[in-house]
Amino acid sequence: MTPQITDPLAQQLVTFLLGGGALAIISAIARFIWKWRTGRVAAERENNTTLENQRIAAINERKAAEKERDAADRKRRLTAEENSRLRRLLIENGINPGDEPDFETTVTHK
Repeated sequence: MTPQITDPLAQQLVTFLLGGGALAIISAIARFIWKWRTGRVAAERENNTTLENQRIAAINERKAAEKERDAADRKRRLTAEENSRLRRLLIENGINPGDEPDFETTVTHK
């Protein structure tokens, strides 16, 4: 057996809350049916899919750019190491190699 509410104010409050909740549910269902009938549901789903695809493409582009940047850094480091090795060989053999070049400005990224 359900408990009985005897206070009139409590009865009005429960009625208001339950009525408002039911109205919200009915309103949500009506909006969904309207969108479904007008095709808006499919359009929103397609829009969400498009946004998700754009996000995935942006992540892939970022990863590719990071790989390219890392490859350029690796190339710059290897070039600097090779330059140092060759300069050392020249100095050991009595040849003055001159000033060391600035690899930040002379080595291109590609």
